[in-house]
Amino acid sequence: MEERHYVHFFFDKYSGKWLRLPIGWELHHELVKQMVDHVEEALPKWRDRADILALLRACNYNPDECIGTYLVLEEDDKDWLLPQRTSKDAKADEMKDEKIQELTEKLHKLESELLAEKKARVEAEQQLSELVEKYSKISADATSAQRQVEAMQQSRPKTARPKTPVAIVPLVSERDLEELNQQVKNLHKTHVRLKMDMLRNIGSINAVISDAIKAAADLKKSDVGSKQELEEIRSLYQREALQRRLLYNQLQELRGNIRVFCRPRRDDRARNCLGFPSDQDITVTNQDGGKKTFSFDKVYTSDSTQENIFVDTQPIITSCVDGYNVCLLAYGQTGSGKTFTMMGPDNNPGINIRAISELLKVCSERSETKSFTLKVSMVEIYNETVQDLLTEDTKVLELSMVGNSVKIPNIMEMPVKEVKDIKEIMKLGDSNRKTASTKMNSTSSRSHLVLMITVEGEDKVTGAISKGVLTLCDLAGSERISKTEATGQRLVEAAAINKSLSALGQVFSALRESQLHIPYRNSKLTQILRPCLGGDAKACLFVNISPDVSNSQETCNTLEFGSNARQVALGQAKQNIQKKGGGFPPR
Repeated sequence: MEERHYVHFFFDKYSGKWLRLPIGWELHHELVKQMVDHVEEALPKWRDRADILALLRACNYNPDECIGTYLVLEEDDKDWLLPQRTSKDAKADEMKDEKIQELTEKLHKLESELLAEKKARVEAEQQLSELVEKYSKISADATSAQRQVEAMQQSRPKTARPKTPVAIVPLVSERDLEELNQQVKNLHKTHVRLKMDMLRNIGSINAVISDAIKAAADLKKSDVGSKQELEEIRSLYQREALQRRLLYNQLQELRGNIRVFCRPRRDDRARNCLGFPSDQDITVTNQDGGKKTFSFDKVYTSDSTQENIFVDTQPIITSCVDGYNVCLLAYGQTGSGKTFTMMGPDNNPGINIRAISELLKVCSERSETKSFTLKVSMVEIYNETVQDLLTEDTKVLELSMVGNSVKIPNIMEMPVKEVKDIKEIMKLGDSNRKTASTKMNSTSSRSHLVLMITVEGEDKVTGAISKGVLTLCDLAGSERISKTEATGQRLVEAAAINKSLSALGQVFSALRESQLHIPYRNSKLTQILRPCLGGDAKACLFVNISPDVSNSQETCNTLEFGSNARQVALGQAKQNIQKKGGGFPPR
C-alpha cells in the first residue's frame, strides 16, 4: 500500500486557493509544537525550531525518524556515548592506588636495607683481605731477616788461642756491619710491633668477620621473609580478586547487565597506543600524548587466542540449553577483528562454530534425560533490508513484531546434528554475504550478520519443553565516511550502516536511562535484537579495537560505546520452559 505523506494547508480567501502553511505559522500548531518539543528534548543541542520542523516535514512528521536522520547527518555529536563514572568507582580506584603505593614503599624500603647490608658485607670482606695480606707480607719480611742474622752469626770467627799476628784483610768493612746490624735491629723491632698489632687486632678482625657472617645470614633471612610476605600479599590479593569477581558475576546475573569484553587486534606493524594496567582496564594514548582509561568486564591483550575468548563466554552460551535466550554482539571499526572473533578461519574458528560445537556436546551429554533439536538460521541486514543467507536467491524477509518478540516468516531453518553440518551452513551463508573493498579493509563487510541457533529440549520423563535462542551478531564496521573514502554505492551502504549503529546506540542510551519509550523501530537491526535486549535474555558485547595510534579517535569512540552499553541493566534473564502441551511466543 502506498505510504501517505502529510502536508498542512490553509485557505487564502483572496486568491481562493489552498496554500501550504508557512513554517512560522505551523510552529504555533499544537500537534506540530508537541513534535518539535519532543525532538528538542531528545536533541538538546539542536535549538533551531524552524530547522527541526523542516526536517520533520521531510520525515513525514515522524519524530523518531527525524532524530535518527539528524544523528546520522551530525555523527560528530557523540555526547550520548560518554560513560558515567560513579563515586563508588572513584573510591575503589583510590583504595587500589593507596594499596599499591603502600606495597611499593615497603618494597623500596626492603630493597634499600638489602643494599646497605650488601655494602657492609663487601667492606668487611675487603678490610679482612687487606689485613691478611699485610700480615703475610710482614711474616715474609721477618723470616728473611731471621735467615740473614743466622748467616752472619755463622760467618763470625770462633774464639781461639792467640797466634802470631798476621795481617788480615777484612772481608766486610766495619761500617757495613754496623749498618747491617742496625737494619736487623730495626727489622726485629718492626716484626715485634706488627706481631703485637696482629695479636691486639685479631679480636676485632674476628668480630668483623662474625658481624659480616651474621649480617649476611640476617640479610638472607630478611630477603626470604620479604619474598614470603610478598607472596602472601599476592596470594591474598588474588583470592580477594577472585571472590570479588564471583560476587560481581552474581550481581551482573541478577541485574542482567550487558557484559562487555574488549579485544584489540594484533598488528606488529602498528604504532601501539594501547596499555593494559589490569585485566579489566585499558588505556588509550592519542597522537598528542593524552591518555584515556576505560574499564570493562574483561580486557584481553593482543596475544589472546580464540580459545581464551571462548572460555570466558562458554558458561553464558551453554545456558541456552537450559532455556535461556543469549545474545553476543561484536562491535568496532572496520578492520578491527570483529569477523575474526565471531567467524575465524577454518584452522582457527571463532565463537560461532565453537558455540554450536559446544551446544552439540552439551546436548549429547544430556541425551539420557532429554531429547534436543538444534536449528540454525542466518540473515544479513543490508541497506535496511533483511535477507536470508541460507537460500540460493537470498530472498528479502519481512519482520513482524509481536509484543517484545519478533517473528520472521518464511525464514530458512536448517537442522544441525554434527559439526560438519555447521561448517557447510557457515560456508553457504558466508558466500552470500555482501562484502566490498574500502580504504580501511580490502574485504569490508557491508552488512550486519545475524546467526540464530534455536535449541529445543524435551524432558523424557515430564514432557516439559525448553527453548533457548542463541543470537550471534557480527556488526558491520563503524567509522567515519571521510576516512573510508566511500563513494557511490559504498557511500549509501556506509550511511545505512552508521544509521543502524546509531539506532543501536540510542536503544542502549534509552535502556540505560530507563526511558518509557525505547526506539527499537528506528532500524531493522534493533528490531531483530529487540528480544535479546528487551529484558528476558543474557547479553554480551565484544568491542574490537585497532592498536594503531592513527586510529586512536575511532578506538576511543568504540570504547565509549562499550562503556555506555556496560551500564545497561536488562533485568534477570528468564527460562523459557513450557509444560507438555504449552507453547512459546513466536520468534
